[in-house]
This record gives sequence, C-alpha cells and structure tokens, in this order.
Amino acid sequence: MVSILAGVICGCGGQQKTDEKMVYNKEFDWMMIIPEGFDSMTTEEVRTIQGKGLEAMEKTYGREIEDKGGTIFAFKSGQTALFHGNWQPFDSSLGSYGEGYRALNRMIYATFETQMTGARLDSSSSIETISGLQFLVFKVRVGLGDTVLDCWYYRRLFGKKELLVNITTADKEKQKALLEAWRKSKFGSDDR
Repeated sequence: MVSILAGVICGCGGQQKTDEKMVYNKEFDWMMIIPEGFDSMTTEEVRTIQGKGLEAMEKTYGREIEDKGGTIFAFKSGQTALFHGNWQPFDSSLGSYGEGYRALNRMIYATFETQMTGARLDSSSSIETISGLQFLVFKVRVGLGDTVLDCWYYRRLFGKKELLVNITTADKEKQKALLEAWRKSKFGSDDR
C-alpha cells in the first residue's frame, strides 16, 4: 500500500544507466520493456521513497500503517518520472477485493489532500486491459503551481497476491513512453 503513494511523496539492484531493456518477474510471469533513459533505482532509493509515502499516510490517518509487500522493480528518470512495480498479500478475511480497492483509493486521495495543501486534485477510476488481463486503474492528477503531476495506479489480484504498478510523472513525453511500455507488457498464459 505504501509503495502506491511513495513515488509521489518524494527487482531493485545497483544504480545503472539504461537503454531500453527487458525486465521479467517469474512470480507473475510478467515481461516488460523499460523505455530508454530510465535508471534502475537502488534498494536504498526505494526504501527512502517508500518511507516518505508511509510517513505521509501515517500523518494523514494518525496511525501506524504496515507495508507487507515487496518491490519487484523500480525505475526513474529525473526527479519526477517513476515506474514502480510491487506486490502485496491479499487477505480476503478483511473484506472483498473491490472494497479494499475503493478504500485504498480514498486513502491515496486523502493523503494527497492533507499532505499537499494547496494542490489542485482530480481523480478518476477505470478498468484497462493489459495483455488480456483486466486491471483496476486509479488516476490522480496533482497540480502544484505550474507543474502537473499524473499518478497512475494499476492493480490486479493474482491468487492471494496483488500486483501494483505505479507510473508517476510530470513530463508528458516520459508519461507517454511509460504508459506505452506498460500497456505492451506481457503476462504468461497460465490460469491466474
């Protein structure tokens, strides 16, 4: 949950310059080509960003929030273009997946609203098909002065694990490249 917001409130390996390259995650049988110009984030960079997101949510809700998931991979270009894939366990005893999705969207929006005072906010929800699989999509647009930051949150349940993909950017060209790469992602054909 924290990773979803973390990219805004600012797989992993050592820092390296990248040209377009393929990344693969065996657990979700997921392959994606990362656009040219994005650098792999270090584990420390990811922890720092996640820590900021966790802190913002805890300030908003006045309680400790536990992150039980893990990072699959994270890439960045500059300070405001981020692609982050992670997973979270899903516990059906806490309610339906749809209820959890709506509650998390409310938490994300409320955190932006309370922690980024003066920001212009807009949000929308939809469903998008990636590699034949339906993903729930929550988009938040954050206006800060002359800067507009678009945050795309894609979610899908695979058995007892949720895949979460976050694309955050203020650069329209980088946004276009990331969304195109994500939308061309390939997932295996096994029953999930």
